[in-house]
Parts: sequence; structure tokens; C-alpha cells
Amino acid sequence: MTVIGAPENHQLDYEVRTKSEVITAKKIEAELLEKYTTWLKRKGRKLSAAKYGGLRCDAYEQETRNLIEAKSSTRREHIRMAVGQLLDYAFQGRRKLGA
Repeated sequence: MTVIGAPENHQLDYEVRTKSEVITAKKIEAELLEKYTTWLKRKGRKLSAAKYGGLRCDAYEQETRNLIEAKSSTRREHIRMAVGQLLDYAFQGRRKLGA
């Protein structure tokens, strides 16, 4: 695992173009990360990001060693995806750090 600067300021919206329409969708995950970063700053803490080869978690709080994966929904499939990603990041980090 490599700790790299602050989490990227993700684009807050994007367009999805289909043959019949253009849909603008909010990037809820980016907004969540921005709000969480602000909340942590008020508490004197900060977020970084962690990179594992080509993988990158949404954020990493180095002081508490918390990996953070933001999701736009609390639906079961989103939670399962986040848990899987966090487990994979933790596995990759332990393997690289020898922990």
C-alpha cells in the first residue's frame, strides 16, 4: 500500500448518453467524501488516499488506519461491493507490507 496525498476531488456530476436521452447524474460518493473530509478537518484530522498497484480506495485516514469506500446507496448490492473492495484493499495492503 502506498499512501498518497488527499483524496481526489471527484467530479460531482456526469452525463450518461443513450440513443434516446441524456441523463445527468450526481456523484453522491464524491459529495459524501467532501462532507466527510470537512467534518474530519473540524476535528483536526485529515484524509489521504491509498493506492494498491492499479487499485485506489476512496480515502484513507492514516492516523486511525481506516480505509474508506463511499457508496451512493445503502442497498444491499452497494454494501456488498464496498465490503468486498475494503477486504481486497486490506488483503493487498497486508501482502505488500508483510503484516
